[in-house]
Amino acid sequence: MLLRQLDYFVKVVENNSFTKAAAQAYISQSAISQQIQALEKDLGVDLMVRQHRSFALTPAGEYLYRHAPQLLAQAKELKESTISVGHTNTTHLMIGCVRSYIGPEFNQAVASFNQQHPHLELSITLGNHEELFDALRQEKVDLVFNDQRHPESEAYTSRRIITTQKMVEVSANQSLTGPVTAPQLSALPCYILAASDQEAGEIRYYREALGITSPLRFATSLREARLMVAANQGWLLTDQLSDHPAVPAAIKLLPFTDPHHAPIYQPYFLFWKRQMTTLINDAFAETLQEQFS
Repeated sequence: MLLRQLDYFVKVVENNSFTKAAAQAYISQSAISQQIQALEKDLGVDLMVRQHRSFALTPAGEYLYRHAPQLLAQAKELKESTISVGHTNTTHLMIGCVRSYIGPEFNQAVASFNQQHPHLELSITLGNHEELFDALRQEKVDLVFNDQRHPESEAYTSRRIITTQKMVEVSANQSLTGPVTAPQLSALPCYILAASDQEAGEIRYYREALGITSPLRFATSLREARLMVAANQGWLLTDQLSDHPAVPAAIKLLPFTDPHHAPIYQPYFLFWKRQMTTLINDAFAETLQEQFS
């Protein structure tokens, strides 16, 4: 069974016509009919019952048509990825990393990967999640290690690296002692570390994705935010992966949960443009996952 024959078969069924399918495939009607017959001969089953100028699918034809489009799409993706790998002579790999995390695992992965691929020149770019996605879209980086805030897109390949739990930093003077929910903190401002041009996106994420109703305040540095937290003038959202300096004695770290007291988790992925898939990207993803395993 040839993929070309399978493509012709799908076109005939989708157009409900040999004539229209032949025109779409830029071949003659007799040629596409011969290809369908050759496909049936190869499979040893009838796919269609022909009735003058019309046809009806047999059960075998119905089954093949249900699965053929997915197989054709996979074959197309495989072809494009293979061509991309074959045409790529990578000597420089540009990696983006979310600024909130640059801990030992990422460092170790970069060092290990550099040792395994000494011919590659590595460059690292730090940024928040939006800055990194912009850099990826503009092809200023080849791949990024980032938290997941956007719906998954077929334009990108994503490899889950680790999932960590959301945490909050509150004043040590707070009476809270266990997992906390957003409603329990609604009277206090929530401090966010973000540049001014990222504020709108952060507000949308905190309100819509996390359900936080607290007043939102923006801090220019972690030190500024923690001063407000220590003074019991607000709280700070973080997670177990963020590489913040050790929490000072005036602040306590508590798990953050949803209103039903279920933990809230934050996944981290390695992303790259699907059309830019290379063996090098896969190799770095495996190296990074090994460090977190």
